Amino acid sequence: MRLAATVGAAAKWGTAGHGDGTFQAPVTYSSGGQFPYSLAVGDVNGDGKPDLVVTNLYENSGSTNGSLGVLLGNGDGTSERVLRR
Repeated sequence: MRLAATVGAAAKWGTAGHGDGTFQAPVTYSSGGQFPYSLAVGDVNGDGKPDLVVTNLYENSGSTNGSLGVLLGNGDGTSERVLRR
């Protein structure tokens, strides 16, 4: 089992289960914007590996526009940096 969550200004992703009800320490990735507020997991690029899509309230600290961050999964609980904003 894996978990993904938005925490503060980042996305936590790739915490793998040990099989005993506990998880490894989370890995923090940039969400590609400011104040991530929702996420979805799916195979965005068709490679069979789960990817993370994060919506951000703001594109950056001086913006009033939202943004979308796509983190392509490597299939091992890690991710590439944000693909798009």
